[in-house]
Amino acid sequence: MSTIDSEATAGQGATLKDGLIAYFAANPVAGNLLMLFLIVGGVIAGMQLPIQHSPELDLRRIMVTVASPGSSPKEIEEDINRRIEESVVGLAGVDRVVAVATESLGQIEIELATFADENSVLDEVKTAVAGIENFPPAVAERPEVELLQAALEVMTLAVTSPTASEDRLRIAAEKVRDELLALPSISQVVVRGTRDREISIELSEEELRRHGLSITEVSNVVRRVSLNLTFGELRTAAGGVVLHTVAKRQVGAGFEDIPLLTRLDGTI
Repeated sequence: MSTIDSEATAGQGATLKDGLIAYFAANPVAGNLLMLFLIVGGVIAGMQLPIQHSPELDLRRIMVTVASPGSSPKEIEEDINRRIEESVVGLAGVDRVVAVATESLGQIEIELATFADENSVLDEVKTAVAGIENFPPAVAERPEVELLQAALEVMTLAVTSPTASEDRLRIAAEKVRDELLALPSISQVVVRGTRDREISIELSEEELRRHGLSITEVSNVVRRVSLNLTFGELRTAAGGVVLHTVAKRQVGAGFEDIPLLTRLDGTI
């Protein structure tokens, strides 16, 4: 018997005890069947895989925002951020608290623990912030507490015109936004590319001198009368009632009747 015939005979007699490579090398039919099985199984498994064009992202963060017009970052840090940090840092499910103080705005980002329930922690944070005594300060607005969610941009629409003014373009874009939000499959639309609206108050220098007023005094009066104030909680037999006034002016006409001076004889 030749050497080649001996090797062929030995190959045909290979079993699994000799190893997988030796077995499939000696049995090409088994190798082809295994390859066919893997291909068919891979195709079937691939067809059953879920496909998401925009996967859901769980940020697991809660943001507390407090606006305080005219306040410096130091005032924001001492009067707002630090007090909120002290009230939420020990809550169950809170892993980390990061506060940022900027001009007229305080932001506190609360990171949740891995297995904490988002809605439960959100309710506890709202309760803790609402329970802070004499908060927010007189010059600050009511805190906004929200659970951060990832917003993925799906489509961008541009509203342009060679002749329309910026205000008309903004109105047209807001109309498009309202029409899109009316569709059942759209939940969020954001208008970008426009400047924030501002209210400008022009003062008469002659009238200021005649009444002995300065621009700073007028600014303080306007800031003092255009804000939302919280007076704390009134506890009754039926439960607690939070007392607050909503006096923040939103349009220009609301600033026309602000009394700058009130004399003892009743003149304004």
